[in-house]
Amino acid sequence: MLAYRSIHRLYAAASLAAALSLSPLRAEEPCHVVLRAALSGEVVPDDDALGAIVLSQPAARREMLQVLAGIGAEGSSARRSERDQVLARLRAQLAPATQRIHRGLAEVDGRNPNAEHLIAAAFDIGAALGGPEDVPALVQLAQRWPREGDVTLVAAQPLALRGALSLLLARHPDAAASVRQRLREAPDELAGALVDALGDQESAAAARALAGALGMRTGFDGQVLNRLQAVTRAGTLRLHATELTPLRRFLAAQSAFERAQAALCLGNLDDQESIEHLIPLLRDSERSVVEAAHRSLGQLTALTIGPDHRRWERWYTEQQATWRERSAQVLARLRSSDRAEVLRALIDAAPLRLYRAALSEPLQEILESSDDAAVLVHAAAAVEGLRAVDALGAVVELLEDPRKDVRERALRTLRVLTGFELPARPELWRARLASSGAPRGAASQGR
Repeated sequence: MLAYRSIHRLYAAASLAAALSLSPLRAEEPCHVVLRAALSGEVVPDDDALGAIVLSQPAARREMLQVLAGIGAEGSSARRSERDQVLARLRAQLAPATQRIHRGLAEVDGRNPNAEHLIAAAFDIGAALGGPEDVPALVQLAQRWPREGDVTLVAAQPLALRGALSLLLARHPDAAASVRQRLREAPDELAGALVDALGDQESAAAARALAGALGMRTGFDGQVLNRLQAVTRAGTLRLHATELTPLRRFLAAQSAFERAQAALCLGNLDDQESIEHLIPLLRDSERSVVEAAHRSLGQLTALTIGPDHRRWERWYTEQQATWRERSAQVLARLRSSDRAEVLRALIDAAPLRLYRAALSEPLQEILESSDDAAVLVHAAAAVEGLRAVDALGAVVELLEDPRKDVRERALRTLRVLTGFELPARPELWRARLASSGAPRGAASQGR
């Protein structure tokens, strides 16, 4: 995959440089011949030759992608090393071309007789080398897409924009905010492509952008909710409480589809504050809404209660009563210096899933300060039982504990709560939690 991306990046730089300068078409060999010769080190083609492939052979674009995908999976470690050396030479040669990219993106003109190939090349480079600052140019470029000619090409406009932005967002997740900003003024035929490009990601930035896009355009909320549900499906992304407020409002939307999608999103995002709003949806007249609400309640509480609203209402009432009666005692014991009191409190706290926000802080304190193996094992188990993701950062640090039972309990908790099947290596877990947007607690500080 890395080799494929590297070659694609170089190819894109060359193709746009050639397209913008309208260089003479000198590439007569099929694209796979040129590429394989370059990768073998037999030939290092100049940027005009690579770029001309696209301009002279429109059908070669698909072939090139297929060839690159195959090359990326080929070869021994020695072959990959040789290929990397070739890529380094190509990168050095094409450096001057890449410096002209930002200027060139805005200069592609749909009136040019080679417009479809020029714009396709520009999309390639925007996807491969562009950054957040290039999002407006790509959207403007899509609006210059040819309106006449090949019906298939004309119809590909939104797909091409979605593809380019999806690749750009994969490299620059922070570009999601810029994509959301373009949503307000983009024409209808492109607005859907912007939403779908965000929906192709698995980043907190994309989830945040989609949540912020709710209500931005009339008639698009259903699509936004659907894509947000896809982005957050893994259940590892988290948003700030203020970012979840607009989403909760859609639990009362007139559209059953929007109510169901909002319910699924809130479960995926681990929004415990929405539990009291999800339980009434178990009475909804639409089966899809009831199923979505029930699924999210199961995610949020780890309970296996069926979709009977009466049982959920009873559980909710019991949790409230237990907390009123025992919260002060449980919290005091969690901070006690008496080992037996702490262990008892950890056991008592695990079932109080409705109040994990209040219990997360003392749990983190125990995980960060205690050196007692039994206490640490029970604390990690309580984090799992409560689904206290705010304490995951402190659990990660237990992977460095010298005691096997502590490490094994920590690894189980991390895997159960995140769904990630990573080995017991703290640096991998820290990086994965950071990239997913999941709360890290004290992960960055160490024990």
